[in-house]
Amino acid sequence: MKMVIGNPDTLIHVNSHVKQVHITFRPSEKAIFKLINKCPDLESIQIPTSHMKTISNTTKSILKLRGITLSEGSTRDTERYIQ
Repeated sequence: MKMVIGNPDTLIHVNSHVKQVHITFRPSEKAIFKLINKCPDLESIQIPTSHMKTISNTTKSILKLRGITLSEGSTRDTERYIQ
């Protein structure tokens, strides 16, 4: 299942079985770590191109170590949307 998350406050409502996430807001390290701890089976995180430059190298390294792909993209073809 792919889920779109519209703001950091909705992270607590994310189902722990989600495997793909698109984050529409500019995520902080804290928000990303909250997400990967809540979803142990997470495979990929997609963020808008404009937000990719704000992701720290430390966060990218941790995602890579956990086997989580970080990619750029839009919200097309998403199944659920949380505002």
